[in-house]
This record gives sequence, structure tokens and C-alpha cells, in this order.
Amino acid sequence: MKNALISGLIIFSLFTASGQETRVKGLLIPFVEHSIGVEQKISKRLSIQLLYINRAEPTITQYYYHRLIPSFRYYILSENQIFDNIFFEAFYRYAYTKQIPDQSPVNYFYSNSVGIDIGKQRLIGDNFFIEGSLGYYYIYSGEDPKNPLDGIRIDLKFGIRIKYNNKKSASNNG
Repeated sequence: MKNALISGLIIFSLFTASGQETRVKGLLIPFVEHSIGVEQKISKRLSIQLLYINRAEPTITQYYYHRLIPSFRYYILSENQIFDNIFFEAFYRYAYTKQIPDQSPVNYFYSNSVGIDIGKQRLIGDNFFIEGSLGYYYIYSGEDPKNPLDGIRIDLKFGIRIKYNNKKSASNNG
């Protein structure tokens, strides 16, 4: 099921790539968390995104989190700077956690969840941006150990947007 969803999002992204722009984003906190995402704008207001998050929690019991999050976004476009580029996002979240307890065998946890976010993207110059979001997810299968926020998702990313135009230029043969 999850492989079909991911394949479908990738194919959908490739077939809709004649549009506006791609946004590449991420966050790097050395030895704690890194993430990378790609957002494909489908229209001025709609986009799809695929995000991967890897996080380590090096305590006595070590946790290594891996999250794969495909999503759909709807943007509000406004002349008012406060409301411009606010987005609503619906997402699916696949989580894999490796737990390494001190003096005990390794445990593995898997979970599937769905959720919603609200956030804002803010351009910094022509091609760079920062985005933040707050949301909630519901785990409908599996287990996600040691979740301190109990389904609340907080996200911060920095990124670059790549504009392109796939229209072929007409060549003059004659």
C-alpha cells in the first residue's frame, strides 16, 4: 500500500512537472536531525510534497526515527503579507523507529498515520524561503514509541525554489 502511494506521487509529480517550479527544502541539526523534501507546484495554489526526516535521540536508550511523509498542499494567495502563502496540508506519515536499549535486544516499531497542518512559507529574496507549520496526526496502525508531543507535528524548513518553463521554443526552419 505505502509503495503504491509513493510511486503514485512520484509519477503524478513527473506528469505535472510542466508547471511552475520545484522547491527543495530541508533542515540539518548535526548529530540530531536532518530532513530533505521536494515540493512540486502544480498550480499557483496547489502542490504535492515528499519529505524524509531522520532523527536520532542519543540517550541511555537510543532511538533512531525515520519518517516518510507525502502530502498535498493548498496555498492562500493574498496581497496582505500576513495571509500570503499560508498553506493547509493533508499528509500521510510512515514511521520506522529503531530502539536500542542499554543491555537489551533491539526493538523495531512501525506506524502509519494521517494528519493535517497549517503553515506559512516566506520568501527571502527571489529564490530562498523559510517555512514553518503546526499540525496533528492520528496513528491508525502500528506503534510510535516515546512520542512526547502525542500527535502534534511541528516543522521548520529552509529551502530554495527552482523556476523553470518546459515550453519548447519554436525553431524557425527556413
